[in-house]
Amino acid sequence: SHNPLKHFGHDHIVPALEHGLTVARLNVLRTAIRETEVAAAQTFIGRDFSIARGDLLQALNRLSSAVYVLMLVCLTQEKKKP
Repeated sequence: SHNPLKHFGHDHIVPALEHGLTVARLNVLRTAIRETEVAAAQTFIGRDFSIARGDLLQALNRLSSAVYVLMLVCLTQEKKKP
């Protein structure tokens, strides 16, 4: 998800109406995952910046990245359709 132009032939996206319904729905899912990640960070990162559940924080971050990749895949596949 860090270099989409290299891997997908499309640069980073800011979701827009013209990207279609599937990309929009995936973006809603990604937003929910990010909100969960923020809540987990608030819960599991102490005032002294100690991290109690780094595994959960990393998993949520990677899940969000995976959904972003799905957004890119959907967008690039839509562009290939006649």
